[in-house]
Amino acid sequence: MTRKRAPWEVEDPNDLITLHAWADDHGADRLAIIEGDVKQFVFELASARSQLTEQGSEQRREFERHLSSLLDVLDGFERVFDNIRTREAGVTPTMKAWIANFRTVQRLLGRVLREQGVAPIETPTREFDPRWHTAAETVESSAFPPGTIVEEIKRGYIWRKQVLRKAEVVVVRETIDSPGLSTPGSD
Repeated sequence: MTRKRAPWEVEDPNDLITLHAWADDHGADRLAIIEGDVKQFVFELASARSQLTEQGSEQRREFERHLSSLLDVLDGFERVFDNIRTREAGVTPTMKAWIANFRTVQRLLGRVLREQGVAPIETPTREFDPRWHTAAETVESSAFPPGTIVEEIKRGYIWRKQVLRKAEVVVVRETIDSPGLSTPGSD
């Protein structure tokens, strides 16, 4: 025996007229049929939500990869302009025009990143914080206390209140004769 389709399973709105006839034909088991359909609907809804969440997460990861690639291009521009600054004496007027055009492209790229919500990580205290920084190098210095950032090698960025890329920095390390540290044999 084949089960008659419930009214909400019809494809043609004119078939909704059969609602009363269906209810009369399935008096005792219509609640069981409805319950089964509701359970199936809840299962399908949960599955769809899970798929949407996973798709959203994958899209976010993909967008982060694209933003990181754009940051690499921005870094390339900064390296080029740093290199040009060291050789400014040899820059010809034609080269200056080209440099101005490249600076325009760099500004456009920076604007696109800002419009997407990407912002540089600011370090107002110049203290190393592992949430925002990666220590690419350490140095000894008597002029600064341990943990002080003395140079930023690669700028860090945030996106949507999360770290997109940590800043790579040079940090003053603790030395054996730093205050508060015991030297071997002084115990």
